[in-house]
Formats: sequence, C-alpha cells, structure tokens
Amino acid sequence: MSTFERVEEFKYLGTTLTNQNSIPGEIKSRLKSGNACYHSVQNLLFSKLLSKNLKIKIYRTIILPIVLYGCETWSLTLREERKLRVNTCLWSLVYAYIGDDKHKPDFIGIT
Repeated sequence: MSTFERVEEFKYLGTTLTNQNSIPGEIKSRLKSGNACYHSVQNLLFSKLLSKNLKIKIYRTIILPIVLYGCETWSLTLREERKLRVNTCLWSLVYAYIGDDKHKPDFIGIT
C-alpha cells in the first residue's frame, strides 16, 4: 500500500498550492512574473513604430495571461484585494500610456 507525503505547499500546473489555501505567495509570484514579462516587452510597448492596437494586443496576449493565470481559484482577503487594486492601477497607467485609456483592464473584477 502506498502513502502520500504530507507537505505544506507544492507546485501544480504552475500554481503554488498550500495546505491552508493561502494565496499571498501566489499573487506575489504572478505579479513578479507579470512585471518581468512587461520589462521584457517594454521596448515594444514604447516603440513609435507599432500601432496602439498592436501594443494593446501584445499587452492582452502576453502580459495579462501571465498575471491572471489561475486567478479563477483565488479566494481573496481584503488585504490581497487591495494589493491587486494597487497593482491594477499601475498596470492601468501602462495600459493608458500605450494608448487605450478607455479600455483599461479589469483585474478579476477589481475596479
């Protein structure tokens, strides 16, 4: 008969799961990954050679999926929600800068 090792946390499909269903570490990791992705494509987002529509597509198809991966399963505390709101404001500033202020992203329903 086989037994399973009891662990406090493990990574499954790119998401860190904990025995307490705590997600602050996961949110921090997602935001860090999103920031790294943003910095890797920053030269494209600020390029005058690309249209605003193309910059928006880059943002929506490359950066947002990295930040929001697995967010459907997150149960947020007020503190975590505030943290995402602050980060949403920062991302919205970037989004506005690349040219589409009236279609700012809505991170997990947080406005």
